[in-house]
Amino acid sequence: MFYQLFAVLLARFFLTIGFFTIHRIFFLLLNFHSFYTIDFQKTIYSLLLGIRFDISTFWIFCGIWMILSAIPVHLRYETTKRKIVEFLAAISHGLVCSLNITDAEYFKFTGKRLTWQQWLSVKQDALEQIPNLILHYWYIVLLIVVISWLYITAFRKISLYQVTYPSSNPAYFFTFLPLLIISSIIGIRGGIQLKPLQMGEAYRFAPPQLGALTLNTPFSLVQSFEKRKSALEMVQLVSESEQKDWQQRSLYGLPDSTAQKTNIVILILESFSAEYIGFMNGDKRYTPFLDSLSKTSIWFPNAYANGRTSIDAIPSLLAGLPHLMEEHFIASVYHTNHIGGIGNTLKKHGYTTAFFHGGKNGTMGFDMFARQNGFEYYGKNEFDKEVPDAERHYDGAWGIYDDVFMMYMLQKLSSFQKPFCAVLFTLSSHAPYRLPTYEWFKYPKGTLPIHESIGYVDNALKKFFEKASQNQWFKNTLFIITADHTQETDDPKYVFLSSRYKIPFMMYYPKGFSIFPDTSKLVQQIDLPATICDWLGLHHEKVLPFGTSVFSRNESPAITFIQGNYYAFQKNFYAVFKENHSMFFNISDIAIQPNEECAKTEMFLKNAIQYHHNNMIKDSFYER
Repeated sequence: MFYQLFAVLLARFFLTIGFFTIHRIFFLLLNFHSFYTIDFQKTIYSLLLGIRFDISTFWIFCGIWMILSAIPVHLRYETTKRKIVEFLAAISHGLVCSLNITDAEYFKFTGKRLTWQQWLSVKQDALEQIPNLILHYWYIVLLIVVISWLYITAFRKISLYQVTYPSSNPAYFFTFLPLLIISSIIGIRGGIQLKPLQMGEAYRFAPPQLGALTLNTPFSLVQSFEKRKSALEMVQLVSESEQKDWQQRSLYGLPDSTAQKTNIVILILESFSAEYIGFMNGDKRYTPFLDSLSKTSIWFPNAYANGRTSIDAIPSLLAGLPHLMEEHFIASVYHTNHIGGIGNTLKKHGYTTAFFHGGKNGTMGFDMFARQNGFEYYGKNEFDKEVPDAERHYDGAWGIYDDVFMMYMLQKLSSFQKPFCAVLFTLSSHAPYRLPTYEWFKYPKGTLPIHESIGYVDNALKKFFEKASQNQWFKNTLFIITADHTQETDDPKYVFLSSRYKIPFMMYYPKGFSIFPDTSKLVQQIDLPATICDWLGLHHEKVLPFGTSVFSRNESPAITFIQGNYYAFQKNFYAVFKENHSMFFNISDIAIQPNEECAKTEMFLKNAIQYHHNNMIKDSFYER
């Protein structure tokens, strides 16, 4: 009878959806620090809304065994079919479970569900690091195995073995099976609404970070894969006159008379959240050297990253290009666009330019981007060729230990023709946080796995500055120290969304500063190119207008993009823009009523989106 088969299929459907919900609960538990300040009722609503995404995911990944279960076969093949169904169920759940649980850990690094574009950017490194990742995150592997074993055990209990298929009943073939197929189509679409279910629907509840809880990773990957070749669309959010005024606003603050032909050294510290830095919190944490350097430096307590991944930080810092689309610029179809960049700008003025990263050449396309934007690239390949017994300095995961690679960089700097602009992107404060054996047990373990490596990199910087200070070029060098993005948090002050973008931004000039900026202003990664041009008096050079010099009286909100939503962070609130609608929240992620400052921030964000999209499409950033 129909009801037997219907009951079994329905039971297996609810079992699978139940386990998908378990995945989401583990996602919540593993990232509890990101959600515990949010209203409990909203969190429950988000979990329930997630079931809609789970149903769509079920039909995408599990529909094949569901339909196969309903197809009658001869009695002699029934056992074989049952085993095939169980095998397919195990594979489909195992894949979904692995993606959801693994991403629960990766979310700590990125603040969003994994997308196809993001996967492409980290795929090579991730595949190479599988043994290391398994060893470091063994508890994730164990969790996946246990949940999958429980699922398939329960699945087998709901057996098709006793089901009698009404194969001689025409209604079965012309009613039940067609209804099942129609159900699968509706399920994949996420309902009978005009447009299929989109990731943006997950962001129904405020604050926006609940969207990540509502989504599941397989759905995010599938939908972003479907859109992988979709181009940006031209937008008209502001008038032409408003756009022109926005483009032509002043980006600089220093008078031409202060122009200096100094060397520039940009130190980008991997995962250095503001949370880990003592001087940014008024206490001792994991950065004693940076704390001491801050006393003779200019630093900004309100500094923000323009993204949550390294691949987005490099265009922001070196070209002033914020992350304002689903794809990472370096991995997108637009990566050959002319975006200028500080390397190309300074080469025109006689600078030697170089980008140093101790990782394997090709990692996240850094070498490609550096060369396109005017920098000579020095990576692990160059280190291996030039340093005797180089392999002993390899950390076995990402590349060369930071303290060693910094000394290699200093040797190269001393050989460069002056003036030079050099960029260093560190790597040792990246999971699995391996330190050289001679550095073991020297730094505080802290409360998070990353804390010890933060101490190690801080001490490597101390050695770097001590050695650099012995060179003649040192006194005539502006050092800019910042980070690529933030990382895990366990400080209640940093659990809110805007706080998870706060990074260091400090400037050290051995000769001392004659003019000081307003350090209370908000600064961000995309301010760096304008700041360098302002410092060097290159005010005629074209710089992307998203950011402003830190010496300017003007300041721009920190802008970014997170899974369908555009954000603009101010010091006391932030705006979220989507589909021509804006919402506003205070820094505790509580919705607020818009005011005049909110309206100005919204207008800035609309201008930035329009300028970004339309000029990205036309490759016309500098035709102005």
